[in-house]
Amino acid sequence: LLRHFKGAFLLFIPALATQLYSMIDKTMIGLYSVGGYSENAYYELTQNMVKAGLFFSYTLCTVMLPRISSTIAENDLSAMRKHLYRSYNFTFLTSFPIAIIMFAISSSIVPIYFGKGFESVITLARIMCPILVAISLSIVTGQQYFIARDKMKQYTLSLVLGTAVNIVLNFILIPRYLAVGATLASVIAEWAITIIQLVMVQRIGDLEVKNILKISIKYIVAAVGMSLYYFAMRTVFSSTIFSVLLQVVSGLAIYFGILVLLGDSYTRFMVHKFVLLL
Repeated sequence: LLRHFKGAFLLFIPALATQLYSMIDKTMIGLYSVGGYSENAYYELTQNMVKAGLFFSYTLCTVMLPRISSTIAENDLSAMRKHLYRSYNFTFLTSFPIAIIMFAISSSIVPIYFGKGFESVITLARIMCPILVAISLSIVTGQQYFIARDKMKQYTLSLVLGTAVNIVLNFILIPRYLAVGATLASVIAEWAITIIQLVMVQRIGDLEVKNILKISIKYIVAAVGMSLYYFAMRTVFSSTIFSVLLQVVSGLAIYFGILVLLGDSYTRFMVHKFVLLL
């Protein structure tokens, strides 16, 4: 019983750290803003809207965690590495376009769903978009690797350090920039967690960070191409549902088209799987 309690307690600490800095964000926004309800509302709406883009990452974790845990139990580290590198592939494949789409359509989607008076959410959403890539990576590293590999100390330490970064930045940024400051602090803190976890992974030695970064190269190139497309077309699209759908579909076509031209084997693998499902 004591052994199980210890494991449950180690899982409780990261959850507590996450809830702590989320609570501090909103409390400080309320303290430093005149009529802080609106600033908190903008911040809360932005978080809910942007983090909805983490659906694929959490789904991947639900699918892959038992499989990776099984390979570790069988001491098949080669299979574990294969599954984890494939998870990083999927994470880069999905998180980059989702973040870019969120940035591109925020000016159209916010007026459609929230109406007038919520223009501040557009700015906050665009600042927060990079958090999608950071959290998606930390889901793979933290939950699929650290938890499955029984590296709870490393997982907990990364989140505690990230929380400390967030709290310090909150005290610096929120008094001056309110919700914008809280958003910046959250983005920096999440990237700090991701970087800390990757450093720890390299030190443990099961995975090579250079291989993870190598995986990202083609997706970064495709993401840049997708971003340039949206920049060139920024005056063409309007704030209608049809226009938003056209933005999403055309942007994804550009993104995946570039990956196919670059000869990305994982993209071809996923397209093949998708065709088989049809």
